[in-house]
Amino acid sequence: MRVLNIDEERGEIEVVVEVLEDLYFLHMLLQRGDTVYGWTTRQMKVSRGGGEEKGDRVPVYMGIEVEKISYAKFSEKLRVTGKVVEAPEDFHAKGSYHTIQVGIGDKLRIIKKNGIDSFTRNVLERSTSSIMRVLLVAVGDEEIAVGLLSPVGIEIKSTIPYTPKGEGKESSIEARYKDPIKQILARVVSVAKTEKIDEIVVAVNEKLSAVTQKILDELGVKAKIVKVAEGGESGIHEILRRSDLREMFRSIRVTAEITELEKLLEELFTGSEKVATGLAQVASAAEWGLVEKVIVNDELLFGETRDQLIEMLDKIFTRNGKVIIIPEESEAGKKLKSLGGIIAKLYYAPTT
Repeated sequence: MRVLNIDEERGEIEVVVEVLEDLYFLHMLLQRGDTVYGWTTRQMKVSRGGGEEKGDRVPVYMGIEVEKISYAKFSEKLRVTGKVVEAPEDFHAKGSYHTIQVGIGDKLRIIKKNGIDSFTRNVLERSTSSIMRVLLVAVGDEEIAVGLLSPVGIEIKSTIPYTPKGEGKESSIEARYKDPIKQILARVVSVAKTEKIDEIVVAVNEKLSAVTQKILDELGVKAKIVKVAEGGESGIHEILRRSDLREMFRSIRVTAEITELEKLLEELFTGSEKVATGLAQVASAAEWGLVEKVIVNDELLFGETRDQLIEMLDKIFTRNGKVIIIPEESEAGKKLKSLGGIIAKLYYAPTT
């Protein structure tokens, strides 16, 4: 997300949505009571025969006071609904309700109701970082899984089944697997060119590694080959856990987040009193300034706990605590869900 302007005194931020992941950060950034200005469409009313009829929808620059934010992960639009506070007089829209749909390329001016607090600064910093986009391809014996690693986490784009040719005893591995794998990889590479991919990582088992490398060479694709136990979706998750790949993924937050969570879980399961889980327990620790680090599932930010959570995270930020927000559907997020979606490392154990 490109930040065009920040006015601390007015609590005003101007941003441009550049990639789909920006909608995720924008959802975290916006709160009820904020005012959002942007281009939208509004239906004109036409006077005819003493009455009014609906006319065409026309572009209009409008400001609304946010009441509801709707976002489906990896969708192409964020819907912001609220009462109109500014609009051209011809539309007679002030006081009515309207929804602004935000997508890639849209520019928004946001006035934060409570000013630019620590939580807002953290989200802006997180969303404007330079981050690699890595395409993960896991080649298996009968299927190829394709995933995209991004700031939001990992999205499994597709799992494509295929059938090897001939019989194993009568044909070589290349004769059986080359053509079907090449057809799929050619399509994947073609799509990758439109996704602004920085790096392609191909996970493949020992049996298919040579033929896969040959296919990539023929396609003119520069990719890092990684040996895994098996392909498919499990192969994608395996390469994320590989310690020898952490340097390559250093710009991708999700890898570090998995490591951070594993460390906290290890402390928790060894009986450490310096680990808190669940929203109530972590919130209590935050009130006393005990939280050194917190990892939280993003779903808590998108539900009824949103306001309580943001207030708590702001307290942690102001005391120099570290906050990590992870996608609930990620591998780390699934582990965290059983603990109430949140876990924190404390500076010291609370007194009883």
